[in-house]
Amino acid sequence: MRELFGVLLEMSLAASYGILVLILFRPLLKKAPRVLSYALWSVVGLRLVIPFSFERMFSLLPGSVTADVVLRNVINLQNPEINRGGEGVNFYVSEGIKASGTEAGVNPWEMALQIGTYIWIAGIIVLLMYYFISIRTLKKQLSGAQKIDGKLYEAENLHTPFVFGILRPAIYLPTGLGKEEKTYILLHEQIHIRRRDPLMKMIGFMILTIHWFNPLVWLSYRLMSQDMEYSCDERVLKELDFEKKKSYATTLLSLSTERQAFTVRSLAFGEGNVKGRIKHVLNYKKPSFMVILISMILGGILAIILMTSYGEKNLIRESEPNEAAEAREVVEHYFQAVEARDEEQLLATLTERHHGRNVQLIGEETITLTSIDYTEDDPERNWYVTNGRGQVNGTEPENVMVFRVSFEVEYPEGMSGAFNEGEYTDWRIFLIREEKGASWLIDDQGY
Repeated sequence: MRELFGVLLEMSLAASYGILVLILFRPLLKKAPRVLSYALWSVVGLRLVIPFSFERMFSLLPGSVTADVVLRNVINLQNPEINRGGEGVNFYVSEGIKASGTEAGVNPWEMALQIGTYIWIAGIIVLLMYYFISIRTLKKQLSGAQKIDGKLYEAENLHTPFVFGILRPAIYLPTGLGKEEKTYILLHEQIHIRRRDPLMKMIGFMILTIHWFNPLVWLSYRLMSQDMEYSCDERVLKELDFEKKKSYATTLLSLSTERQAFTVRSLAFGEGNVKGRIKHVLNYKKPSFMVILISMILGGILAIILMTSYGEKNLIRESEPNEAAEAREVVEHYFQAVEARDEEQLLATLTERHHGRNVQLIGEETITLTSIDYTEDDPERNWYVTNGRGQVNGTEPENVMVFRVSFEVEYPEGMSGAFNEGEYTDWRIFLIREEKGASWLIDDQGY
């Protein structure tokens, strides 16, 4: 779970740059249809849930925030340090990290990540409870609603119309509305239903629930909700003349409710930035073909920027030698080669003693890696030097690294081998190098 939270932090950091880029460029889309801004928030949502990005040589998103580099490198450093910004900042921050971790004998970043994982899970539980309690409360409020026609209902205790439901959305109206008001409201809410906006808002809330610790994600959720309503208003306005626009704005004002910064229960006609929506309705002009064309080109460029990063994914590793991260990559490549049954790639991760003809590299079993952990002061490191393979090949302690891994073993039906079928935890991988600065290679492994 800790590693999952670490990866999530990296994804959230990478997506934060995308959010800032979109906010920065939003003024350029002011005259464009709001549906474009609404669609771009979907791209941000993808960055928040997909643990990778497409690589390009150019992107406004720094390559150093790709999802396999940022936190893992800091957490696994034997001497954790930061190398960002000015030299003075780097020195004092790095020295503070080292000092805080030396006495305790643990990496302070690793400890912070463990504590942060528990807080993250607690936050998810709180938000999910809020969501389900809100749904239950609203259902209770709607228990006395009267069906008018199809998926249209009326209820006496409502202050504003809204759409409720994900798979089978229905429109709920306050009682006593005039014919003209109902016409505008139904136009608006039916557009929400056709575009699957209730589902999109729920997905947005679930993404927010996962990334609740990131204030920029909260801001994104609010701006996405606003763009959803603005774009829906624009779609309605295409069918109205100026006088009807004024009537539509009056309907918005009369059915507005107390402004809420955060809603998850429904898509309400009179919630959100009503003042801004009314101003937008009265000033709205259908964009010209040229404005739409330029907006689409700009939107496409922004979408590419949001989904891409530098081609050099390992920017931090190249500028900051990180022995633990380099050795970890060798272990990852080893298990990838075992799973792919690629002997050539497998041999590239092993010392010379594994290259003999009498060495069986791959058995019949399927091995799937589930976790990798590194601790600088692992006691098995000294054991390897004094009693293990290191005693034979004369390897020095500083040229040995130990990783503890977990993996699952599965055999074809009716077969068996060196492993018992099932899950293996606390398995050790011993890596060595011939001299400082040389490549790490796997020399031995076992319990």
